[in-house]
Amino acid sequence: LKMAKYYSPEQNAFYAPEINQTNVPSDVVEITDELWVSLLQQQSEGKVIAAGMDGLPEAQEPPALTQEQLLEIAENQRKSLINTALQSINVIQLKLQAGRALTDTERLKLDATLDYIDAAEATDISNAPDITWPENTAA
Repeated sequence: LKMAKYYSPEQNAFYAPEINQTNVPSDVVEITDELWVSLLQQQSEGKVIAAGMDGLPEAQEPPALTQEQLLEIAENQRKSLINTALQSINVIQLKLQAGRALTDTERLKLDATLDYIDAAEATDISNAPDITWPENTAA
């Protein structure tokens, strides 16, 4: 049983009268099952669906991220790098809190990790996504 499918360019939405009944915008255009399947396939591959010049839906590349979004991603990356570095020295921190002595290897790892965290915090992210993150030599 095939259901008719309609697309509203103004709403960028699909409608099926069997489901939406009378709640259908006036600008809908009928689309074929082949177009519907093709759009779903392309959407699963990362494309976005938008109205084409002819009013029919088409798969397009997603819009580029804004600089604000790129900066947010970079800041989240920085936090993730620092959290991973901190997790790598949890046992060393516990030993210090308990007043235990650190081995030379542990002290070197702690110093290298703290240097890495300092470098990650100081990394300029204003040109995101073009960022050169420091290398964690303690990892």
